[in-house]
Amino acid sequence: MKETGQFEVYVEVLRAVIIAVIFLFLLWSDRKNDLKSWDGWRYILNGFFFLTFATTIDITDNYPSLSKFYIIGPTVLEAILEKIVGYLLGSILLALGFFKFVPLIADYRREAEARRKAEEFSKNILSSVDEGFIIIDENYRILSANRAFLESAGVEFTEAVGKKCYAVSHHSEKPCYESGEECAVMHTFQTGKPHNVLHKHISSDGSPYYVEIKSYPFSRENGRVKSVIEVLNDVTEKRQLEEQLAHSQKLEAVGQLAGGIAHDFNNIVTAIMGYAKLIKKKNASIEEAKKYAEQILLVAEKANSLTKSLLIFSRKGTLEVMPISVNDIILGMSELFRVVVGRKIELETDLLDEDIMIMADKGQIEQILLNLISNAKDAMPKGGKIKIKTAFAKLGETFIKVHNLEPAERYALITVSDEGEGMDDETKARIFEPFFTTKPVGKGTGLGLSMVYGIVKQHKGYIKVESKKGIGSKFYIYFPETNEMPIGMDDSTDKFFSGNGEKILLAEDDNHIRRLMENCLTDYGYKVVVASNGNEAVKVFCENDDIELAVIDYIMPEKDGLEASKEIKKINPNVKILFLSGFSDNNIEREINDEIKNAELLTKPILPERLLNKVREILSKEKELTSLDSDKLH
Repeated sequence: MKETGQFEVYVEVLRAVIIAVIFLFLLWSDRKNDLKSWDGWRYILNGFFFLTFATTIDITDNYPSLSKFYIIGPTVLEAILEKIVGYLLGSILLALGFFKFVPLIADYRREAEARRKAEEFSKNILSSVDEGFIIIDENYRILSANRAFLESAGVEFTEAVGKKCYAVSHHSEKPCYESGEECAVMHTFQTGKPHNVLHKHISSDGSPYYVEIKSYPFSRENGRVKSVIEVLNDVTEKRQLEEQLAHSQKLEAVGQLAGGIAHDFNNIVTAIMGYAKLIKKKNASIEEAKKYAEQILLVAEKANSLTKSLLIFSRKGTLEVMPISVNDIILGMSELFRVVVGRKIELETDLLDEDIMIMADKGQIEQILLNLISNAKDAMPKGGKIKIKTAFAKLGETFIKVHNLEPAERYALITVSDEGEGMDDETKARIFEPFFTTKPVGKGTGLGLSMVYGIVKQHKGYIKVESKKGIGSKFYIYFPETNEMPIGMDDSTDKFFSGNGEKILLAEDDNHIRRLMENCLTDYGYKVVVASNGNEAVKVFCENDDIELAVIDYIMPEKDGLEASKEIKKINPNVKILFLSGFSDNNIEREINDEIKNAELLTKPILPERLLNKVREILSKEKELTSLDSDKLH
């Protein structure tokens, strides 16, 4: 200690402490450094370790009392440990480590810069796309959003982040699943799988717009989804185009049916005219006339079934979901199906004895069946058999979740099978894709089965196909069963209700129908005044102040039935209105209810019993109300 001096000892101690601190710092940083697996890093750590060891020996050299711990002489041990093992080996390892490590640091920086540029590039890409992106946490709060979303929502980035996604996206105080709508984000959080839904909203000007929402897992923790990326895309134009294409396909289908229907109507007209002539002949007995009249009614009912089917497929109807019977739809469409398939194909139905009720739009289900029947017919150019079958099916919980069906105890199952050409696996995998068709150019749009798929999904159902090349195809359609029953009953009955001399205004532009209804009402005790257009109806009503009921055709020349009825109601607000229409359209009924209070509607064809019973019902209801008002006065 006296030989070296106290100052030198302090310097050596300080040097040892500095080296030890550096070594400990490197060890501490090594625990989370992604470079720790590199050889250069390990060499540097070992180099500092030996340098620390050497400085320790250097310090002990200044304390002879420590020599008693040395196994050999202190001078020899010092030389070996300090000079060779410590400084020399440590310096070599340190130099080797830096030689290996410095180039890797440069590579690491280049990789970090590349990652930064890639992230910036991805951010720019997301900001430039038209679809809106947001990242949402488990509490439905927005973590991040791209430019397209912010612009569509009309908010700044700082205003969106931290807010509930439904508050920013839909301007709603509660999530969509609480409003009865399907929530894609909730589905992804619960199942861990991507999901997409279509939402319909109403804009400030009252017009509908459609938003397609897709959600994907974004981050996970212990197997659980912690955040979701939601993609929002305005598909209003696409939806409108699909509706236009669907409508045009309906019209195209009706056009293709024209030849077959013309043939059927010729048969119907032949039968009606033939039986009518037999009735007209002078020597026909009353019994024969009744028998012929019954045949005319049966043939006319067939014509009625065909015209109803045509009206369904030529109109652009809105979706009206209500309880409907699957079996009734198939039976009601059977005549049209037979026209579609032609004479070479046998059509067989196997319907369950028990009634099968589903919540659906009647026209859409009819569209599904017509498309499948048409597809089956095209698959059998040489003829064969098409079979339609109904049944109940029970589905497993996993199957329901995987295919996003609406949960139900039982499912209505409709199968449509054919003996056609069948499909290979590649065709079968693409059969429901829009615009995919195996038909020659100009022979098909490729929309038929994609429309079927879309309608089934819209009704929370499921469709699948089994097919083998050269054997045929079989389509399975599942719909959730409902316990609800149809609203309203058929108002037709064989019983005719007579009048009590009430005066009725009958406005109908078709001479034959007007004459038939006038005779029917007059024969059963009513006084009838007639008009052939809207203007004449108003004029006749003004000339007769004792009219209790106005029976008015909805579509008439000069002035339509609705406008004429409004003028009549201004003259006498208490008069009852019964509209007649050749169109079975929910929009017409809605328009009537909006414009005329307590008006009724009968759709053509209108048999005498339907007309008489509806007239009696309306007038009796009025008399009951009048009687009640009279009792209150007394």
